[in-house]
Formats: sequence, structure tokens, C-alpha cells
Amino acid sequence: MNSTENAVRISESSRNIPVEFKIQFSHNLYTKMLLNCMSILKLCPNDKSGFLDFFSIATLTRALMENFAVYHYMSSKTNDPEEDDFKLKMAIFHWDCEKFALYKELKFCNEDLKEFEEVLPKRASDLETHPYFSKVHKDKRKKILKGQVSMLKSHFEILREIDFGSAPITAMYRFYSNYTHSTAFSIMTMRNERGMGDQNEAEIGYTCFALEFADLILRKGVNKLIDLLPELVSKADSEVIKYFRS
Repeated sequence: MNSTENAVRISESSRNIPVEFKIQFSHNLYTKMLLNCMSILKLCPNDKSGFLDFFSIATLTRALMENFAVYHYMSSKTNDPEEDDFKLKMAIFHWDCEKFALYKELKFCNEDLKEFEEVLPKRASDLETHPYFSKVHKDKRKKILKGQVSMLKSHFEILREIDFGSAPITAMYRFYSNYTHSTAFSIMTMRNERGMGDQNEAEIGYTCFALEFADLILRKGVNKLIDLLPELVSKADSEVIKYFRS
């Protein structure tokens, strides 16, 4: 049984464990990360057709890296309770601002927009008067109050702070970003013998590398979930817990 299957079993064991909102927020990020990994596996060749969509695998792997960064950021407690509280309020404010912008551009009815127009200025004021706001770098304060950023750090900054062992995080993030943004780097390894881009040794190697890294991230994610929900140790299969804790 692979890491993904075991992670699904952990996820199933976490059902109905009562948690506070911040833990629920982090748990949703874990679920998104797990679905990411499941999608990567489904894109891997399982027949002799030679069809390989590494472009989507690379894009999903980059998304997985960013998802794990947010998961790590939101689920890791700092030594400052005010910072932890501010981070959550900031994320929710950004969510509401994004919903408002979307509904406005899609020309939703005025009644739907009215609530946002009334609530968002109050939410911004709450952030501005929050005890932690004065500790935020001045360059970020305006963006926070406009709902333009959801975190105090970038995904890349967070990833660089996490211990991934010998994995070259900077190079990998840049590599998968090239595929996500369709630069020349992402297409020049393709062959066109079948008119659709036949698989080649380079992309097979890249896929194996992506799978290994996705497995590393998923293991870290599961261990963090077990730390967040200690009840899992008694609820989940002991062998599954041992699989991730070893």
C-alpha cells in the first residue's frame, strides 16, 4: 500500500473529530493536498500506449508545493498568539475580498454585493486595529487592508523555511513553474512523432522525480495532521500511524 492510500485511511479516520475553526481550515488544506496527490497518480501511465501528460503532473506538483506551504503556514503555531490570530483573520478577509471581486465582475445582483460592501470595511478596520498589525512590515500593510494578500509570507518564502532534507526546493519550484507557465523550457523536450508529443526518457525521469517529491510532501502533511489531531493515534489503524511516524 502506497503513501496516498495510507493518507486516505488517515483522512477517513479524522471524520467527526470535533475541532475549532482554525484546525478545520488546516484540515481542508490537508484534504486539498491529498486530492492533489491522487490526481498526480491518476495521470501516470498505466498501460503501453506511451501517453504521458507530464505538463499536468508538473503543474499539479507545483500546486502541491504551494498548497503544502499554506498548510504548513496555517497549521504551525508561533510563539505569538496574536500573530496566529491575525494570520487566520487575514486569510478569511482575503477570502471575502476575493468573493466580492468575483461577484462584482460577474455582475451579481446588488443585494448579494450589499452585504460585502457593508462588512468588508469593518473587517479591514478590525485588521488595522489588531494588536499584531503594527508588527507587520509597512510595505505589506496596504495590501493586507485591500485584501490583496492572504499570507504574511509568500509561498516560496515558506517553502524555503521547511526542512525537506536534501531536496533542492528552489530549483524544483522554478522547474515546475516553467511548466505551469508554458515557457520554452516546458515544451522543448517534446517529440512529435505521433503528432501529440510522445513520451521520452527525460519526461519519464521527471515524472519519477515528481512522484518521489509528492510522496515526501504527503508524508510531511500527514505527520502534521496527526500533530494537529492527536485523537488520530487511537482512531486510525496503528500500522498506518506507524507507516508515517517511522
